[in-house]
Amino acid sequence: MDAPNHPWISTSDDSLIRLVAPAHPTAQDLDDFLELLQGWYLTRSSPYAMIVDVRELDEFDGECRSHVTRHMKRARPAIAQHLAGTAVILQSPWIRAVANGVLGLVGAVKPLRIVENIEEGQEWARGQVAYLEKMSSHLRSSSPPSDPLSDAPPPVELERESVPPSSP
Repeated sequence: MDAPNHPWISTSDDSLIRLVAPAHPTAQDLDDFLELLQGWYLTRSSPYAMIVDVRELDEFDGECRSHVTRHMKRARPAIAQHLAGTAVILQSPWIRAVANGVLGLVGAVKPLRIVENIEEGQEWARGQVAYLEKMSSHLRSSSPPSDPLSDAPPPVELERESVPPSSP
């Protein structure tokens, strides 16, 4: 499935989706964008990774942050189904260090990496997609036996040691 058609989205192949945040997104623009993404998540049938480029972002107020947070909570099951990971491009070494520290404390549901540039983000994202494709393929090819106990040895009867009753 091709990436959604939106000015904030670019892609070189179907498995790597690059989101480029504008300098001053409005809450309405953000809502329209997130609604488009929500529909797209549901059409995915194969692993993909996102590269979120926020180098041009000048401001992201509390209202915008709450819209993104709400979207992430609502879309979490659809996102998690095929997302291999997200690379976030931050140019400032100081902001990257802070972001990595926060991620170390809070963690992420799916792999997330803070990177310096698009090349580093693409390399990492491709590796994540390849890993998820390999794991998915392995899970599809290894089917469990119809009766999981069919190869199990018969139960062993244990003899109980007789203990004489104790005298008062």
